[in-house]
Amino acid sequence: MSNREAQAPKWLLWLWWVLANTAAILLGYALGFALAPAVELIGRALMLDLAGDWAMIMTMVIAIGMLLPIMQWLLLRRHLSQAGWWVLATIGGWFLGVAAIFLAVPALVGEGAEPGLVRYTVEYGSIGLALGVTQWLILRRAVARAGWWVMASLAGWVAVAFAIGRAITEYWEIVKVGAIPAAITGIALVWLLQQPRSDISTSRRKAA
Repeated sequence: MSNREAQAPKWLLWLWWVLANTAAILLGYALGFALAPAVELIGRALMLDLAGDWAMIMTMVIAIGMLLPIMQWLLLRRHLSQAGWWVLATIGGWFLGVAAIFLAVPALVGEGAEPGLVRYTVEYGSIGLALGVTQWLILRRAVARAGWWVMASLAGWVAVAFAIGRAITEYWEIVKVGAIPAAITGIALVWLLQQPRSDISTSRRKAA
């Protein structure tokens, strides 16, 4: 088998990784718009203030938080022995990043600060960092040099801020939110899966 043939499946994984992540983001946004009226009605029944965009934002965040780890798991289950834990790690990382946007980011950039590149960089970076760290906890048990995953995740989401630079107003920009981080983390994923198994995994196999 030639070297090109040996590497082809890995780069096919990159393509599927980008498509899967983009699909999760797009579907999450679509569900946010579609289900927002029902969520707002439920909020009124429960005496919760979900008027305006809050119902849509909450639905969208939850939908993406569930879809993204599932789509990633469908690809990683053939490559990682603990892929099931990846789902929990990604859910935790996503909601931790979103929580940072609402709780920590205003303190860093100023309450009520005008939206701008700095604010968007911190917001998207919060998601990328949170996802990178929680997913690294799983990845480090499977491959060596897993720390690079945190940097790739952070860089991928920060790149979204530079690519859009403002509030999302077009469907094409939603595609960017899914595709840009996935394109960067996908490269890291392909590279990491080619690295030796991690010392933790190796020592456990020897002990068994």
